[in-house]
Amino acid sequence: MQTYNATVEAIEPMTHDIHRVRMTIDDGTEMDFNAGQYLKLDVPASIAGQEDVSRAFSLASNPADKNRADLIIRRVPDGLCTNWVFNDLAVSDSVSFAGPFGEFELSDTAREMVWVAGGSGLSPFVAMLHELDHQGATRPVRMFFGAVAKRDLYLLDWLAEFESTHPWFSFIPALSVPADGDDWDGETGLITEVLDRHLAQDSDAEAYLCGSPGMLAACVDVLCRKGIPADRTFFDEFKQITS
Repeated sequence: MQTYNATVEAIEPMTHDIHRVRMTIDDGTEMDFNAGQYLKLDVPASIAGQEDVSRAFSLASNPADKNRADLIIRRVPDGLCTNWVFNDLAVSDSVSFAGPFGEFELSDTAREMVWVAGGSGLSPFVAMLHELDHQGATRPVRMFFGAVAKRDLYLLDWLAEFESTHPWFSFIPALSVPADGDDWDGETGLITEVLDRHLAQDSDAEAYLCGSPGMLAACVDVLCRKGIPADRTFFDEFKQITS
């Protein structure tokens, strides 16, 4: 773990309440990290006051690009850090962060991987796809991505293109409450319900989870019923829900 200074390269709205923040580490400095790890972004003293405040966000960048750190950040109502990101942070601003942290990363087995993401929990899986692509992997991956309505989905074009060019990857988005006019013909229901429908009993797969504490707990229940034990279920509890 080290502390880094960086410059904001881009801020891209992904949905009505999710932004992708792209940062370039200053002075050509590089950061080694494994796909799945996270960093702690410092909140400026002008926002945080007298206290040192930082918030944890999974890295969504390509681990091979060691000079960049991408974050996918969901706005939390009244959240100190996320309101700063959405209201004040601008391109060319200087920021600082520490990292990398966490032990959530790809195993070295050949088992099928089942990934389950909710909201901004897509972040580590974006990094993992970059890493697997860089490795020339062929290990099967099924990614489940849960959202409320169509307006809450993002990176769909990129994921669809990745699926079309990588036979080992399949992408299954689901909406729990499709809105009027969503014209949705994909999976519906809570992402845990979709997972339950798709997973075979006594599957030999490994499960990777990223989302809210409630989603994690519900997924673990489904996985246990399907015969996927705790030693084949991976997630970080640092907290995807940040403020």
